[in-house]
Amino acid sequence: MVKVDVPCPECSQTPVTRLDLIEGEIWICMSCGHQEIIAGVDIEAQLDILADHDPQLVAGWREALGI
Repeated sequence: MVKVDVPCPECSQTPVTRLDLIEGEIWICMSCGHQEIIAGVDIEAQLDILADHDPQLVAGWREALGI
């Protein structure tokens, strides 16, 4: 997870948080909650793989993403 100094397209706040996944990225604005998911990214499958290593982190991301 990385803080990126770019404005959110919804509220223009910076920075946004970028989560690098195996096949893409998720961008999340911590100010307004806006999310952008790169097309073709299978978030559920990647979170399932990550759950084998860090179930608490996965639970937090599932809550943050609303899935």
